[in-house]
Amino acid sequence: MPLTNSSSPRDYNNQTMSKSVHRMEKKFNAVYEQLDSMRVFALQAASEYSFSRNETYKIELAMDEACSNIIDHAYSGEGKGPIFIQADLHPERLVFTLEDHGQPFNPTAVPEPDLVSPLEQRKERGLGLYTMRAVMDEVRFEFPQPGVNRLIMVKKGQRKL
Repeated sequence: MPLTNSSSPRDYNNQTMSKSVHRMEKKFNAVYEQLDSMRVFALQAASEYSFSRNETYKIELAMDEACSNIIDHAYSGEGKGPIFIQADLHPERLVFTLEDHGQPFNPTAVPEPDLVSPLEQRKERGLGLYTMRAVMDEVRFEFPQPGVNRLIMVKKGQRKL
């Protein structure tokens, strides 16, 4: 899978991957019809861990939000590019890396959502990034080269033996 700078197995802390890390990767079309397949991919990786049902749901929710945001914002609609998803299964954490070639994204430009106003006064959208950060242990963005957006989401947990 052509994730940028992944010609040799490395994690994104710039360290050589341990033999105890298993990598899964898949390329998806950036269309809403593929969201279910993307969630299944995430759930398959999560099934290797001792996550509770609640934690597994959080992973599924974060993946759905991330992929929907790529379709909506990076590509400004369906079918305009791929989404590469990689799952690195470490002994004590699950790391998802999503990469697209859409419009650049500045996460610091996203305003904090209004969580206190009555629902009818709030914006209809704008909770995606907030939700991902709330349900995952770590969410960060990288831009390794022009035209490449990378989202890394981490969920801590014990991998099953």
